[in-house]
Amino acid sequence: MNIHSLQKVKLYLFLFIFSILILISGGRLVSSDEVSMYLTIESLVQHGTLYIHHDNPPNSTIVDGKAYTWYEAGNITSGIPMYFLSNTIASVLSLPESMKSIVTRAGVSLTNSFIGAWIAVLFFTLCTRFGLKIHAAISMSLILTLSTFILPYYKLFMREPTLALCILGGFMYLLPTGQKVKRNHSLIIAGVFIGYGILTKLVFVLNLIPFLLFIIWDTSSQKKITIEKIKLALIFLIPVAIIGFGGTGLYNYLRFGNPYDNGYPDVIAFNTPIYVGLFGLLLSPGKGIIWFAPIMFLFIPAWKYFRRFNLPEANLIVGLFFINLLLYSIFVAWGGDGSWGPRYLVPFLPILMLPIAVYYNQATRLVKKIFFLLVLAGIIIQIGGVTIYPGVYLREIGEYPYQRNFDDPEFLHKAHFIPNYSPIIGHWRMLTRNFDEHITGEYPLLRFNNTRMGDRLPIPVEDQSKLQHTMDFWFTYALYTGISTKIILVLVIMLSLITGATGLLLRNSLSYQTD
Repeated sequence: MNIHSLQKVKLYLFLFIFSILILISGGRLVSSDEVSMYLTIESLVQHGTLYIHHDNPPNSTIVDGKAYTWYEAGNITSGIPMYFLSNTIASVLSLPESMKSIVTRAGVSLTNSFIGAWIAVLFFTLCTRFGLKIHAAISMSLILTLSTFILPYYKLFMREPTLALCILGGFMYLLPTGQKVKRNHSLIIAGVFIGYGILTKLVFVLNLIPFLLFIIWDTSSQKKITIEKIKLALIFLIPVAIIGFGGTGLYNYLRFGNPYDNGYPDVIAFNTPIYVGLFGLLLSPGKGIIWFAPIMFLFIPAWKYFRRFNLPEANLIVGLFFINLLLYSIFVAWGGDGSWGPRYLVPFLPILMLPIAVYYNQATRLVKKIFFLLVLAGIIIQIGGVTIYPGVYLREIGEYPYQRNFDDPEFLHKAHFIPNYSPIIGHWRMLTRNFDEHITGEYPLLRFNNTRMGDRLPIPVEDQSKLQHTMDFWFTYALYTGISTKIILVLVIMLSLITGATGLLLRNSLSYQTD
């Protein structure tokens, strides 16, 4: 396949994934993380300030009577283009101020739909670099997107998809290339990805350790570290320093007058017993990675096979994963609640999937059948994750609003550790009930409090109990607010046709090509 044809495949893959993610999007920002970052974007665009122009915003630090979000600049920066676009559309349509705010929030919530499509294209490219045929690489990109717990995070304006993109981009562009000039250019791009990861979440800096070791440690030579390798590391570190450290320092200085003050509260702690966090993140029924991404059952045999032919890359994957696994295993909020699956492991799903994709190419017929069943199970599990909002399920079982502190051993005990309260089961239980209610016309009607658009939930308290009977899609929320079902149906049909058309374009671009 020539370069022009390959670029067309990537474009159509991007558009296909992007349209799927828009179709299933929630069109809302309700978590404290999302609202805090959104309000910062709003203040920055509308008022030119980094402090939030609303009373009592969530997850913020007060300095001289002004509230600043805890969160770093990366995700906020990513959301600005969608804010401008959606706010402009709302202004052109001459919507009322309250509806304008809802439309703008919905637009910003689509930021990770764009990032999710970008991740799919990068993963496709990476698969082809490791020998997968074009059709197989497309399939693996779709499997990563639709059968792992990264999918529900594409519906949220949270940092994990951006971090996944930065890990994947850094990994891909650090791979050796033949030409020296091209190698230096690739290292700079890798540094941009890693620097932006640090700008998005400061603890991302931990990933510099395995990335730098990958650059400077030469397994093919007796002299493990050379001057040439150190030069390559310095080229890589230039954009890391400018974007990651310089950008973060400037952002902190503009907020707090101190480049080293990130605004996080002093209560952040790493005091969870490591065995609790490890069990929770890997095996627990409410957060274990193997249950929320069943394809990971194949990771160990796949990694062993992958390591035989790609030793440095295999070691980098394991290094990135385990250094973060150990860190978050002792974090007080190791579960990343309330969220779907092990939230803090989301950024590593694409690189964990790579050895599995390579392994599948040479797998026996039995392994391929197991692979298919695990993918199918993953898709079924994610349907529950994208249909019911995680916080709503915690309300359903009486664990939200939180009754205990994060460092209490029984914090979210049911949702984390008791199998029949696992969100995997609970979300499907709610899905079947709520679907029946919607079919019979018994869906809830919600009112918006126009004077409280800066709140996490800008709906009256008496309406919040109705949330347990909702389904987490933009078109159902539109239905709950009383928008005409005919208008909603037309929009759903239009988006479905666009999704189908991009799928056909992708298929046609493949049918005329040979691998």
